[in-house]
Amino acid sequence: MEDSNRSNGKIKESETPLPAKSIKNDNKVEVRSSASHNVTTRKGSAVRKEELISTSKETLRSIIQEEINSAFSNINNTLMELKTEVTVLQNSVKFMTEKYDSIIERISCVEVKTKIINTLEMEVNDLKGHLKVLNESIEKQEQWGRRSNIEIIGLPEKNGENLIETLSKLATYAKCPFNAQTDIDFVTRVAHLNKDLKKPKPVVVRFLSRYKKDEFLSHLRDQKDLKACDIGYTDKTSRIYFNEHLTSSKKMLLSKVKKLAEEKQYKYQEE
Repeated sequence: MEDSNRSNGKIKESETPLPAKSIKNDNKVEVRSSASHNVTTRKGSAVRKEELISTSKETLRSIIQEEINSAFSNINNTLMELKTEVTVLQNSVKFMTEKYDSIIERISCVEVKTKIINTLEMEVNDLKGHLKVLNESIEKQEQWGRRSNIEIIGLPEKNGENLIETLSKLATYAKCPFNAQTDIDFVTRVAHLNKDLKKPKPVVVRFLSRYKKDEFLSHLRDQKDLKACDIGYTDKTSRIYFNEHLTSSKKMLLSKVKKLAEEKQYKYQEE
């Protein structure tokens, strides 16, 4: 009986665990079922995460694309503005280049003309120097040609006058030996430089000898108060003056000297 009981016990013992195994198996299934559920949950979460990530990526990509497009649009606008500014700058540079070339060309022309002007100025200065020398030479020759002449100023004019006879009267009054046939070359009246001057025309006498001219002039100058009435011009009290026959330039110089002497109140004194 014990054996049977033992055997039964064994059987029982052997049979008893079976439910437990089944329970264990059931538990295991349950555990397995829970794990599968967790895995499924984890898989769902992963899928959602992936979806979220994918959505985020798409959104981010869209945002980035929009930013890129906006940036490119701004860049294009900036480039267009820069292109416009560059075009304006190029036009300005072209304009300035043309102006610069024009200015350079003008400067070159001015330099050439300046050189020509400088050359002409030198030539003009040389010509002025030569002209001055020629004028001085002509002046000397002209004055030399008048070395035997005297000029009588203030002698009244009248129709049919005989100037040789008048000279004889002057020589007699001044007590100077005089022979018209042998002493003079010619005697004549000359026009005034100023045609509007109403005074009598001066008389020019050319002597054949310079020494005779100097003698005659010296005697006449001694008659400081000689008047026209003293030699036959009745009712003519104007004074008569006797001078060297000077050229026009020397007369102008003498006139300036006399005017300055009068302004400065200079007086000539003989030694």
